[in-house]
Amino acid sequence: MKKSTKVFGLAFALFALVGCTQSFCTNSDKANMLASYAEKQEEKIIKEIEDSGVVCPTDVYYNYLEDKVYEYAIIDESIKYETFGNKQLKEYTIDELKSVDGVNANGESIKFSKHPYYANIKYLGHSDQTNNISETLWYNYDLWTKDFINNVYKGNTEITIGNTTIGTITYAVTLDDVPSEAYVNAYKTAMNNSIATITACITPQEGIYDDVYFEEKNWGDAFNLGLIEGLIEYPIAWMLHSFYNVFNMGAWGAILSILIVTIIVRLLLLAISFKSTIAQTKMQEIQPQLNALQAKYPNSNTNEYEKRALAQAQADLYKKHGINPFSTLLIMFVQFPIFIAVWGAMSGTAILRVDTLFSGNSLFELNLNNNMNDVILAGNIGAIILFVLMSAAQILSAKLPTWIQKREQSKGPKMGKNPAQAESQKQMNMVSNIMMIMIIFMGFTLPVGMAIYWFISALISLAQTFIVRKIGKNKQQNKAGFAKYKTKK
Repeated sequence: MKKSTKVFGLAFALFALVGCTQSFCTNSDKANMLASYAEKQEEKIIKEIEDSGVVCPTDVYYNYLEDKVYEYAIIDESIKYETFGNKQLKEYTIDELKSVDGVNANGESIKFSKHPYYANIKYLGHSDQTNNISETLWYNYDLWTKDFINNVYKGNTEITIGNTTIGTITYAVTLDDVPSEAYVNAYKTAMNNSIATITACITPQEGIYDDVYFEEKNWGDAFNLGLIEGLIEYPIAWMLHSFYNVFNMGAWGAILSILIVTIIVRLLLLAISFKSTIAQTKMQEIQPQLNALQAKYPNSNTNEYEKRALAQAQADLYKKHGINPFSTLLIMFVQFPIFIAVWGAMSGTAILRVDTLFSGNSLFELNLNNNMNDVILAGNIGAIILFVLMSAAQILSAKLPTWIQKREQSKGPKMGKNPAQAESQKQMNMVSNIMMIMIIFMGFTLPVGMAIYWFISALISLAQTFIVRKIGKNKQQNKAGFAKYKTKK
């Protein structure tokens, strides 16, 4: 296998790992997403199912499901009876609970139908009723639907729920009220698909973010998901959340939070890759000597003796200058988990769902959790500008060291053509171009917050390149001056 093929395969495998961190979204989070989406889009979903040729049930079925939620809230022992509207849930009748106001996680007055309990009861359920209502998604929905269908098919013309304490509700039912299996499957599929791409559930503080209630996540929850989630992803999300609250500037506060977190992550990466950076600087310093060795063995790509001789000469040169040529590759494996975790945090932090940049301007407004491809394809100019800037900065930061090295080599003595060197350079250029294409492709699929992180990170990389080159040049000049001083003396 050619070296370029191996490198390409490695790069592809690494990029394929992006997004492989575990989702922080709990079943309760998903239930609240479903409730929020149903409030806004349920009528549209049912209309689309009906237009597809599937027979939909009547309002009797929907009213039955709705009232079952209130019955469950009042009489089911799996609920931890918290106060709602100055009374415990079990102290209400069904009609009272429908009309009373309570308080949500943000301290706002709400109806019970807007409360997280409502979402959990309607879209979750616990089969053994062990003081926990958040267990299986769609459990109660499926159970109540099955009971409704069985009652009708047994010939019952009336279905009654409730009791004398909480009040009873009776429904006159016919076969027309019954949902078909096709309808139930289509409805659940549409609803599940609506929340499948939502991953912004990480928050150290419970609350309502973009009209959806999310449970608090802690360090223990993060480590239960995995080592990367606990060590890196959750801390990054925690910092984003904390800085956002400190700035209290809405979407621009979120941008400042991303900026500070980017600097912190880059400093961490710099600390980890310090030796690798020094090795790269040394490699650039000895590049003229490497070129001289390659010129000395022009047939190393076809002559086995020259190939071994060149490899030994290069190894001796690396050893003399204390360089590990594999340090760059090794450090990539160390850095990549951080990249994955940053990706997960930027797309998974709930606080980034709250505000929108340039709100009110449909051509520029950006929610930091939106995917770039979605908003770009929708014609969002702000997303297009961000994508171009991010891609250009990434390409420039990756290519700049090579361009600088070529420029400096052009000032040195000209070497004869070396087929082995030319072939090696051709492979390196091909791999570099493939990486550029993959960077642009990945940029198209990034969350907006991650694209901003990547843009800032690329600018920091550019600055780091110039600083490292400046340090390297100063070291070379100091060495040259010291050698000249010794000669004169």
